[in-house]
Amino acid sequence: MNARSRFEPARCRLSVGVGLAFVVAGAVLCPAAAGAGHPGHYFLRSYRAIRFRVHGSHGYVIGVAEASRGRFAMTVRRGPATAEYEPRAVQSRSEPRFEVRGDVGGLGSVDVHFHPRGRARQLARYSWCSGPGPTIQPGIVRGEIRFRGEHDYTRAVAHFARAELEILPGQRCHYGETGHSKHPPRYTATFGADRESEGFGTHFEALRFAPGSRPPARRVFYEATVYEQPGSVLITRRIRRAATASTFSLPRFAVAPETAVIRPPAPFTGTATFARTPESTFSWTGDLAANFPGIDPVALSGPAFRQHFCALRGCIDQESPEERELTTPVRSSR
Repeated sequence: MNARSRFEPARCRLSVGVGLAFVVAGAVLCPAAAGAGHPGHYFLRSYRAIRFRVHGSHGYVIGVAEASRGRFAMTVRRGPATAEYEPRAVQSRSEPRFEVRGDVGGLGSVDVHFHPRGRARQLARYSWCSGPGPTIQPGIVRGEIRFRGEHDYTRAVAHFARAELEILPGQRCHYGETGHSKHPPRYTATFGADRESEGFGTHFEALRFAPGSRPPARRVFYEATVYEQPGSVLITRRIRRAATASTFSLPRFAVAPETAVIRPPAPFTGTATFARTPESTFSWTGDLAANFPGIDPVALSGPAFRQHFCALRGCIDQESPEERELTTPVRSSR
């Protein structure tokens, strides 16, 4: 994962049902997934998605979503931490169905049927698309819902849940308006650190917003993500927190991004320091770590991370030792 790309404006919008914003499966409104359009426009295929959630032990909430395009996911949340479990194999769907069936590698399974309840409501159309907005049909699901997280961090067994069916007709949309503000956020610093090793990836980023662009208590946004694929299931764990500017310290009178000290709040722990010497030697040191659901604390600093830092009047980027080794020419022994 390239840290630089994390700071570029997103070009996709996530379609989320009311009350279930924490889980989306197969509802990414993105031109790349929508088929060919013509210059200035793109087309979105129609889709259907059923979503619901149940309560697990230890204060976790487990969300389930399945879309007509065959994507199934279970997302576990508590506070700022989430863990999403998604089978990599897309399920085939020959016709619209009102069942949700899927499993996440022995950790959880779902086999329920959706029953409409109440009147459907029509949501406003997307301002950048010409088609009608989504229709939300409330209802319930009945059947069996089971989940047991790694090391038993949460578990749930349920046979009933409130649910919703979202239906979006095909859309013709135009570029330039994707649900984001016309005035992009202003940063005084952005920092990213990435590491990939033996099928386990780690990403950390910190965004320090300019004064006045956010409330003082939310001037810095932190996100840490770890992802792995044991067997046929992709597991993505993520922590997102907002904090004050004092947790992301910058040099007062520098004109280039030479140093930074980062102290995110819980569930992060520890501190990390970025530094670059006049000889362009980089360091990302400290005991910064994060407590993700279901696994031991993960270190977020150290020499194996690739670093990208923008602050004040410039940006600097350094590859990880593994990347440098792959790109270093092999000298002949002759």
